[in-house]
Amino acid sequence: MAMMRTLMHSKGTLLCVVLIGSVVALDLAGTAVAAEPGQDTESEKIEAVTYCRIRDLREEICLRNEDLAAMGCTEANANAVFETLLGWYEAKKASLEAARETQRDAEKALRSALRRIGMGPRDENLIATVPALKAAVAQARAQRKTIVESAIAAVEAKLTSAQKGVWTIARANASLPSAYRYTPGMTPGQVKTLHRASRTRSRKLAVARTKAQRSDATSVFNAVETDTLTGAQKTAIAAAKANMRQNMPGVLKAFAEVLPLPDDLKIEAADENPTPPN
Repeated sequence: MAMMRTLMHSKGTLLCVVLIGSVVALDLAGTAVAAEPGQDTESEKIEAVTYCRIRDLREEICLRNEDLAAMGCTEANANAVFETLLGWYEAKKASLEAARETQRDAEKALRSALRRIGMGPRDENLIATVPALKAAVAQARAQRKTIVESAIAAVEAKLTSAQKGVWTIARANASLPSAYRYTPGMTPGQVKTLHRASRTRSRKLAVARTKAQRSDATSVFNAVETDTLTGAQKTAIAAAKANMRQNMPGVLKAFAEVLPLPDDLKIEAADENPTPPN
């Protein structure tokens, strides 16, 4: 009898597990069917890696939200640009990643060789490899640049002539302070003068103790900037600022729609900024 009760109990348990499993399966199936219309599925969401790669590419080619706004892109323009860039990346992802890895490996090999040469002892065979290693780096960079330029061409097809003009200037001025990113015709002399004035202003502000001292540091810099920039350059800076104020809301809306922040990165952001205790 004890054995029969045990068997019955085991069968009952097994039946219960099967039934529960069936209910869970039905519930999950029902959940999948009952998804709200228009709700993103997992396949439609942008992966964190894709999001980060596109973010880095946008930074590299001066296609940040600020850049799009400064170009004069409306929400519709920005939406078209983001859609185009996303489509381009999905099509070129494999070749772009391969080129990135090739460039990384070539640069790593060159750095390693130079480090070993610097540490000594002198190795003529190792020194002789440096020209080939440098050539490999240059070739890898050129290969990746060619791929990236195809992204630029794809995006330009969505821009007006005026927008393309501002974007070309921004890419040429990528190494300059953001205040002059959209300033045409910046000469080395202008850059040197403004850089020196900016450093002087920073030093003065660092030791300033009064409002008057801070105001004086800023006024001196502004005077140098006014004397250094041409009328056309000042007009371009003012136009870019006005475009930013007008178009940034629409650009941000398009960005959130086409390139929403992946859930994985939202979790990381929350972890980095925990809610303070009450």
